Amino acid sequence: MVMYPGTEDDTCFNITDIKLFIEWHAASPMKDHFQFGEYYHNFLTKAGWLLNQNLISQREQNKLFMQGFNIKFHHQLHTQLCLQDPMHPIDEPWDIGITEQAAHFLLDASGTRNVQTVPMPGQIYAKEFMY
Repeated sequence: MVMYPGTEDDTCFNITDIKLFIEWHAASPMKDHFQFGEYYHNFLTKAGWLLNQNLISQREQNKLFMQGFNIKFHHQLHTQLCLQDPMHPIDEPWDIGITEQAAHFLLDASGTRNVQTVPMPGQIYAKEFMY
């Protein structure tokens, strides 16, 4: 007997839930591993359920994952991924595991302030180096 209507296993998440979650998360700059871990865990919970229900594909899951990052971090992450795999097909999203590794690399490096990033088009960053 279900005590709360709408709480059955087949109504956990829907596409709108994950899109709103991604939009909300992309509004905040990525600051640290803790914030990344929260996003990663919550995203995989929602997207994994949708994937298991055949509501999204693996390709769509990978694509959605990248959309959840703030524009500045997204650009840095995309640049890092391109550096790691310059032959990656342009129309194919990166696997979440590879994206996770690149994100951790960037977050580790951002704490030491010795990684030079490529400026976004139309934007110039001050170069900061620690010697």
